[in-house]
This record gives sequence, C-alpha cells and structure tokens, in this order.
Amino acid sequence: MRRLLTVWLLIGLLAIAFTAPVLADDEDTPAGLVVDASQSLGEISPYVLGSNYTPWTSIPFDLIPAAQALGINYLRLGGGFSDERDLYPDFIDMFIVVARMIDAEPAITVRLLHSTPEQSAESVRYTNIERGYGVRYWSIGNEPSLFQTMFRTDYTTEDYNRKWRAHAEA
Repeated sequence: MRRLLTVWLLIGLLAIAFTAPVLADDEDTPAGLVVDASQSLGEISPYVLGSNYTPWTSIPFDLIPAAQALGINYLRLGGGFSDERDLYPDFIDMFIVVARMIDAEPAITVRLLHSTPEQSAESVRYTNIERGYGVRYWSIGNEPSLFQTMFRTDYTTEDYNRKWRAHAEA
C-alpha cells in the first residue's frame, strides 16, 4: 500500500512539474494550471523510486528493512556532497554495502569543481576495477549552476563544458 501511495504521489508531482500553464482564450475562463488526470503519461520507469545518499541522508542499519519496504531501487551517491569533496574509498564501500542491502542500483557522482580528471578516473578505477563493484551509472558534478552561489566562483558554461569533457574522457 505504501509503495502504491508513493507511486501515485510521484505521478502527481510529475504531472504538476511537466504541465505548462495554460492561458485562457476568453475572459470567462480563468488562466492557470490545468491538469488532465484522464490522460495517461505512460509507464512509470522503475528507476523513479530513487534517492540521494550522502553522510547526512544515509540509511541507518536499523532502518534498512524500512528502506527495503519502500522499494527504493536506485541510489545515487551525490548531491551537493559530491560538489564539496572528493570521494574516499571507505565512503564508496559503505555506499555500495547499503545499495546492495536494499537491492538498489548504485550510481555515483564524481566531483567536478576543484577536482581533476585524474581524481574522477581514480574513483572509477577503485570502484569498478579494484573492488569490482560494477557501478554502471556515473555522473560528473551535481549542479554546476549553483557553483557561483555555493562556492563564490566565476564559473561559465565554457568552463563547465571544458572541464566536464576532460573528466569524461579520463
């Protein structure tokens, strides 16, 4: 029941987020947001039920059964945490343990700002070669549009494109 409620809540949020406001064609009809609940948006991907994982959003071991019951099947080591620090092997290991315990597909975000392509490549090497975890989903940086605000740095689209490409190629 809880999973069904979560799915319907997500459907509602997606419908609101992806429905553009409609302007009225005449004066008698109020302008605003219109949601047609009778229209199907298609099948929901099983990866919709995901979450970020960071030190401040980790899942305590005594709550593992509750996390399993929620059906979280995609867990991302990322968020602002990934923009602020490099990933250390012990944290990657703990993340993988938790992802496996709740049967979630792990995804990892490597640091972009104040990092090097070599550091990103080392995270991939450690995770998938040395430890053999087989993480298939990787992202580079979290929200570069926040770099200027969070880190008080001048960061342009050109900077992002150049740095992202270097990390991706590494």
